[in-house]
Amino acid sequence: MRTSVKVELQPAGRTLTVPRGTPLRDVLFEHGVEFPCGGRGRCKGCRVRVLAGKLPVTADDARLLNARELGKGWRLACQATAANDLSLEVAQWETTLLADNSSFDFTPRDGLGVAIDLGTTTVVGQLLDFRTGHVLAVRSALNAQRFATARTS
Repeated sequence: MRTSVKVELQPAGRTLTVPRGTPLRDVLFEHGVEFPCGGRGRCKGCRVRVLAGKLPVTADDARLLNARELGKGWRLACQATAANDLSLEVAQWETTLLADNSSFDFTPRDGLGVAIDLGTTTVVGQLLDFRTGHVLAVRSALNAQRFATARTS
């Protein structure tokens, strides 16, 4: 029996090789998956859908996900362990961060500005054009402090 398994993450197309039995939360956080409840199985924020391979339904999966979601292969990544090769769809990666295109009143002026959203799990920055009010660029990253907070709270 192999001592490692492959975990493919979609839609990113990344493939990770991890030791068999590794909790998914231990490796997915490093690859951009957030665990809003700290990985305690209290929310559905870390949902993944099994495209190939098997992840057994845990008690927390059964409590938080309905029968239809479970039937379609949805599981809580924070409660899952990589026991075999897997291909997973990461629901979070389909969400757009800070992409609000709503209009607002402002006085145009020369220059650029930066808006920062410092969240518990992510840090997002936007570059703004003060003449047009348009967002010129967006960058996001995981807040490195989140993982330490999740482990201690």
